[in-house]
Amino acid sequence: MTHSEPRYIWMAISLVLVVSSFFVILIVPYTIHNILFHTMNTAVIQTPKLVLYIYGISIGMIAVASFLMYLNQKKLWKAALLLTVFGFIGMGLGTDHYKVVTYDEIKFSKPWSFAETSYEWKDVKEIITEESDDEAVNWQVKLLFKDGEELVFLRDRRFNSDHANFYSAAKMNGVPYKGINDK
Repeated sequence: MTHSEPRYIWMAISLVLVVSSFFVILIVPYTIHNILFHTMNTAVIQTPKLVLYIYGISIGMIAVASFLMYLNQKKLWKAALLLTVFGFIGMGLGTDHYKVVTYDEIKFSKPWSFAETSYEWKDVKEIITEESDDEAVNWQVKLLFKDGEELVFLRDRRFNSDHANFYSAAKMNGVPYKGINDK
C-alpha cells in the first residue's frame, strides 16, 4: 500500500486543479496585471480575453499532467513533465499579454510575445469610440497611432469604471477623442 499512496496525491492535485481552475482563470490574471502595472500614474489596465483562454488551457495541461502521473508514474513522467512545462510557459505568455494606459504613455504586449510596445501620448493620432466587433460588449475604444499601429480597448465593465481616468489622460495630453455620437 505504501507504493500506491503517491498516485492518490497526483489524483488529488489533478482534481484540485480542475475544480479551482474556474476561480483561478477569473481572478489570477487580473490580479497579476494589477500587481505588475498599477501605479498612481495608471489610468487603465485591461487584461484581454485571450489571456483567460490561455490560462484555462495551461491549467488544463497541468491537470492532465497530474492525471498522467496518477495513471503510471514510472512510464508517463516524461509526457507529464512536458505538459507541465508547456502549461507554465502558457501561463507566462498569458501573464505577458496586457494593455496599460498611464498619464504618460501607453504600453501593451501582443499575444504570444514577451516584447512590450510603448508609445508616448504625443504618438497618438486620435482616439475613436465605435461599435465593437466582440458581441459581449457594445463599444470599443480604438487608439490610432501616427505610425499606423492600432490598439483596441473593449468597453467592458472594468474599462467603463476607469473610463474617466482614460478620458482625462487623453485630454491632458491633447489627443483628439471622438465619441460614439461625434461625427
